[in-house]
Amino acid sequence: SLAAEGLSIVGTAPALDDGDPLGSRDVTALDPRGDAVLEAGVTYVSPPAVTITRVDPSAVLTTGGTSVTFAGSNFRAGVHTPRLGGNTLTNVAFVDATRLRGTSPTLAAGFHVADVLGPEGTVVATLARAVEATPPLTLSSVTPSQVFSSGTTPVTVRGTGFRAQTRIQIGGRDLVGPSVAADGTAITGKAPALAAGETLGPRDVTALDARGNVTLRS
Repeated sequence: SLAAEGLSIVGTAPALDDGDPLGSRDVTALDPRGDAVLEAGVTYVSPPAVTITRVDPSAVLTTGGTSVTFAGSNFRAGVHTPRLGGNTLTNVAFVDATRLRGTSPTLAAGFHVADVLGPEGTVVATLARAVEATPPLTLSSVTPSQVFSSGTTPVTVRGTGFRAQTRIQIGGRDLVGPSVAADGTAITGKAPALAAGETLGPRDVTALDARGNVTLRS
């Protein structure tokens, strides 16, 4: 792109051919009036390495549709494509050089690699076991079903798909001191206390995380 005053031209440096060495290159301006050369005007160097440090959240739905963020370094807009389990994210957005966002694809249950493709379609960064794909959360029971208003009652919430990032809320308040079972079928903790003057009675129980939420109605 030529500046109006004729003092500059803006564009993208051409890529080197396979096998071309890095290093200095002459820069030449030419037209029918002749040419001018700036010797060693540009130096080709290796691009900074692209990395993936994590994917947030680390649990996504097997059915797809979970909004995720790739965190890492040296991402470039329109150049790098994020994938999970070999499948490209949809609705990809470049946030900055350290973050790419998108929507997770449909995945089989289990752990999946995250990677980023470069401009030639080659993998330039990889993170093993970056996310776990699971079915949607379910809630089946809360034991005991009656708790003290003081917030001292230990409870067990049962369902499926619970992970460390899954929150349990009783009446809109978080479970106190939650602990998730290794098989993801239970979370234990203490029922939250009611505020002074708050009425006794049934409360909804909700499980929620980045994959969505499910409520056991009172």
